[in-house]
Amino acid sequence: MTGQAVERTNGKFPDVPVTAGRKGFKAELDGLRERMRGLGFPYDEITAEIGRRYRVRAREAYRNRALGIFRELGQRYREAEALGHLGDTRHASGDRPRARHAWQQALRILEDLQRSDADLLRAKLGSDHDTTLLS
Repeated sequence: MTGQAVERTNGKFPDVPVTAGRKGFKAELDGLRERMRGLGFPYDEITAEIGRRYRVRAREAYRNRALGIFRELGQRYREAEALGHLGDTRHASGDRPRARHAWQQALRILEDLQRSDADLLRAKLGSDHDTTLLS
């Protein structure tokens, strides 16, 4: 089966549970790699998927830190921006429920501030299945 095209379930790669700690990270990587090999994914696709998953995690962690700082400083507009970007990151990783939650929080803040950029979030919330909305 190696080298042949493999149908992905719902266009996604297989999920592997996340475990804590360094040993958990290695076990997670090994599990993902083995599962993808078992499904017949070629080496280059396995490597690309591992890279995509862990870049997204780092990006989400960075955006969560920024969000905390803006909340602590009371900068509501920057908080809304951070929530919008956090939603984009979650959407890109396939986590639509959490993406929608972040976008909804951002939208509430922008509406409270009477900002015109709330329209972009309304569009994202109206069609969160459309990947062209990712920024």
